[in-house]
Amino acid sequence: MLIEAENLVHGAHLQADVTIAGAGAAEIVMAIELERAGLAINLVESGGPRYSPRVQALADTEHLDPKVHPPMSECTRRQVGGTSVIWGGRVVPFDPIDFDDRPYLPNSRWPLGYEAFEPYFAKACGYLQAGLPGFDIHTFPGVKQTSIVPGLPDGDMVTSTVERWSVMNFGTVYANQLKRSQRSIWEQAGDGFHQIGTTRLSEHAADGVVGPNGNVHGFNDLFIASSTTFVTASQANSMFMILALSLRIADNLANSSPTSAAATAGAGKQE
Repeated sequence: MLIEAENLVHGAHLQADVTIAGAGAAEIVMAIELERAGLAINLVESGGPRYSPRVQALADTEHLDPKVHPPMSECTRRQVGGTSVIWGGRVVPFDPIDFDDRPYLPNSRWPLGYEAFEPYFAKACGYLQAGLPGFDIHTFPGVKQTSIVPGLPDGDMVTSTVERWSVMNFGTVYANQLKRSQRSIWEQAGDGFHQIGTTRLSEHAADGVVGPNGNVHGFNDLFIASSTTFVTASQANSMFMILALSLRIADNLANSSPTSAAATAGAGKQE
């Protein structure tokens, strides 16, 4: 169900096993996955289903150089569906080489490898309605050609990769699932194009903000599913990998204790 914060009694408490801040693509996917696992979810979003200049202004920055970065209103959306409302739709994963160590670049070591994200590609493609999770023609049965461009096989340059596309607003596509939810969906809690790195993944707290499992260092109940945790950039835009990351975190939460035990027993809920 959807609850307008303006209609809540002052001091009201909404109980849940997990509270998710934001209702963009990653957060909606995580909410759906965790509810399917039997957990009670609060999904808190500052905007409504439609664009609001007043709410969007909360995402503005004071020190933005227009020569190197477009306005935040063109990069993010504070509404249900988040940036999926305006994104271009390119669905591609990072390359394995993106996770390699870069000794020449300080604090660029990923605590996770490509293999940590790959198991979630199929489910991410499903949520994106982007077809099969194949990104190389070699993975498709029956395809005999060795490259996209005839006569130009893989070598120093890879020519066999495939891109998928999905132009969809998660807030619209999954609206009915959110409305049918038996758990609390809390809406309107008023208050480059791909921002990455401000809450970087790291093995140790001294080198970043978030650990390999997505939890903030020093906290076992605070997680971040966002491209802000990405250590380095890629040729790929970040949407697909954000969904893979959120599915990985949701999977860990759904199968971990005590959250899963609380959901099963119907006890131990947190406000």
